[in-house]
Amino acid sequence: MQRFEVLTSLQIEDIHSATLDVLSKTGVRFDEPRALTYLESAGADVDQKRRVVLLSESLVQEGLRKVPKRFTWHARDPKHNLIVGEQERTYAIPGYGASYVIDLEGVRRPGTYKDLANLTRLADGLPYVDAAGGLLIEPSDKAPSTVYRRVFLTMVQNTTKCLMGYTLGRDVALDSIKMASILAGGEEQLSKAPSILGLINNKSPLEYDRKMSEAVIEYSERRLPLVFTPGPIAGATSPVTLAATLVQQNAEALSGIVLSQLIRPGTPNVYGSASSIMDMRTGTLSVASPESILLTLAGTQMAKHYGLPSRASCTLSDAKVPDAQAGYEKAMASVLSSLVGLNMSTWVGLLESLLATSPAQMVIDNEIWGMIRRIHRRFDVTPDTLALSVIAEGSKGTGFLGHQHTLKFHGREQSFPTLSDRNTHGAWKAKGERSTMQRAAEEAEKIMKAHEPEPLDRDILSQLVGVAGSTEEVSE
Repeated sequence: MQRFEVLTSLQIEDIHSATLDVLSKTGVRFDEPRALTYLESAGADVDQKRRVVLLSESLVQEGLRKVPKRFTWHARDPKHNLIVGEQERTYAIPGYGASYVIDLEGVRRPGTYKDLANLTRLADGLPYVDAAGGLLIEPSDKAPSTVYRRVFLTMVQNTTKCLMGYTLGRDVALDSIKMASILAGGEEQLSKAPSILGLINNKSPLEYDRKMSEAVIEYSERRLPLVFTPGPIAGATSPVTLAATLVQQNAEALSGIVLSQLIRPGTPNVYGSASSIMDMRTGTLSVASPESILLTLAGTQMAKHYGLPSRASCTLSDAKVPDAQAGYEKAMASVLSSLVGLNMSTWVGLLESLLATSPAQMVIDNEIWGMIRRIHRRFDVTPDTLALSVIAEGSKGTGFLGHQHTLKFHGREQSFPTLSDRNTHGAWKAKGERSTMQRAAEEAEKIMKAHEPEPLDRDILSQLVGVAGSTEEVSE
């Protein structure tokens, strides 16, 4: 399928040239001594007092050259493995990090471990959600010292799809690596067949704090995939112009990738994009504006220009509930991101500019991605599908509904949604006049109650519990 583009080839070169100017003259701050050592040893110009690193064009190009163009993100069940990079398909992945859940009764409240388990099981049961992702909800009933270990345990018990690791500093990164190693059969096997990837969100403008830098080092040393996802906000943490924000995003992503490749060449790296705007009328973040979508599409083009796998925040909305605004914002960004060739689209289920998640919205987003998959499958043009003889027969008044050709082809030509209502008005009325939101909530409840992922091996579960500590908070 022909790709959609927002940047011309000349504009891509202009963005790249401006990025090199920022990296070589302004530089990026790294607040971790080991990161500075890696960069200085490779020939970067390092101001140790300010911890600012200047990167030459040759260092940047050498780092980009070493990044694999594709890698496999391994799931507990191999049928859910995802090949990231150099493929037509865009994977849909749930959003993560929300503080609030909009439950099946429509009540917005702080999330719990029970919500985390339910949301993970829902993601596991939805056919067009390709991974379980990361921290689907921030549990309010958490013990801060063990939260990420317990989150990982809760999620792995409720899905056989791909999981993310956690990156909030060295200790958190090592906890994730240790637990993933138990599942993989050892750290060496985890490096060969990575089942976690880490999300790296630097501080804009142009800074990697100590915790993110530590995570880059720990993951890269073990050759575990890293998704470098800057999130500059145009008008707040980056200049208000979209071109300048894209340059800043590009510089932030590429500098992290250079560090990762210096630590261990060949580490899978993904170019991520989470740039957005500040609405100048309200002073609030807008993640689903046309400008945010343009930045996402342009960022994906930059990733393709460098031959890098891509990830972006696309299935998102500023809406507060699953309503028409959520539908058109999410559909607009998701369709366009798939047409530009994005590899990983995140934020399935999220609302309220990333603050809240909704199981009903996750079901709706699954429907959106089912439609996108059907569009990308296109249709065949062959003598059988052109069906000239069938047209001729039908024109004689026999019709097509009962024709053998219809019986043969309708299953492969048409998709059959589970959520969208295609009934007559009378049939819809007879079934209770339920809205999309009501049907989605019912479907979410059904999956969360009935879907049972494959249980963990008892010995592996015991080892994971030993790392996570008490299971009192995750037993539900």
